[in-house]
Amino acid sequence: MTNKSKIISSILPFAEMLYKKYNLLPSVIIAQAILETGWLRHCKGNNVFGIKWTRTCGYDYSELQTYEWINGIKTPMLCLFRKYQNYEESLLDYAKLITTSKRYVPVVKAANYEKACNELYKCGYCTDPNYPLKLISIIEENKLYEYDPIPNKIIDKKDDSIKELQKNLNQIHIYDYENKLLIVDGIIGPRTKSSIEKLQMICDIKVNSIREDQILKITNIILLYSIYLSEIH
Repeated sequence: MTNKSKIISSILPFAEMLYKKYNLLPSVIIAQAILETGWLRHCKGNNVFGIKWTRTCGYDYSELQTYEWINGIKTPMLCLFRKYQNYEESLLDYAKLITTSKRYVPVVKAANYEKACNELYKCGYCTDPNYPLKLISIIEENKLYEYDPIPNKIIDKKDDSIKELQKNLNQIHIYDYENKLLIVDGIIGPRTKSSIEKLQMICDIKVNSIREDQILKITNIILLYSIYLSEIH
């Protein structure tokens, strides 16, 4: 059984060091290490962040089977990954990559973990479109945001209308990314966001083009129409 708190504690000192030296958020560093290695279970060559090998990188390499998303399709591939002497060397190389490459400037400048996670995908760190969602979920489920500087507390929107929206989504069977019922807590976290995005796709609405209150109205209309249909049959 994975001892999650022990794994987080083992990564935390390095994450805090990278924050002090490079201003990279500890929550995001820890979440990436967890996601990329499956809670440090798969860490060949001490490569904590899944960084690919290049001829000029100065490291040896391991050849590993992995997956990349190509044109929306999860595709198996054989790729070369960098090998490190230890975890610390891997973390320092990650920090060097993120802070010296111009394309990752938005990640470094991100004011909170949610922004940083989304920018990692936009900047091309990974090809999995669900990468930001997975990172945010790890951060929030394990309260990794507590290791970030104030005011980087959990990013949420507590409101009765959000609770109503979550109830409605459950009633019309629009579940989260694991196809599970939403917890009605008034918080727009990654699970609620994934359900909202599902509804938008079903209704042929551009993702993130309308507000939560408008989405609530749509779910209310769907529920009212369902009641109407049940009454006329």
